[in-house]
Amino acid sequence: MTTPDTARDNPVTGLNADVFPLAAVLTVLVGSNDRPFCTLGNLYRILGFMLQNRSVDPADPDAHGIPRAELIDDAIAVCKPEILRQHPELAAITKTRATSDTGILTWIADQETRYGLTVTLTPLPKA
Repeated sequence: MTTPDTARDNPVTGLNADVFPLAAVLTVLVGSNDRPFCTLGNLYRILGFMLQNRSVDPADPDAHGIPRAELIDDAIAVCKPEILRQHPELAAITKTRATSDTGILTWIADQETRYGLTVTLTPLPKA
């Protein structure tokens, strides 16, 4: 039985630090803080990793890593182009029109079939 604490999309599963579930990458590419396709933990994990050398906080330019909650969408906007630069094949992914949980999960599964379960990334370079 899979529970939220042991699901494949949970950061405690032992993935390498630079490997992320595709659902987390999908959230950065076509989702948002309000419409995540992964656990909040994995959204924070991918943003923290990508931003380890950068800040999206105008009030604190030394605040690298996971941004404050109100800056999550800003962090997504900064990270998206770098993910597409590293993995240009992911540019073909378009937002799902599905609104039901089943439809969204089916869409995620379709993307995993096309692109794999995980994506390896490197952090954004220093600004």
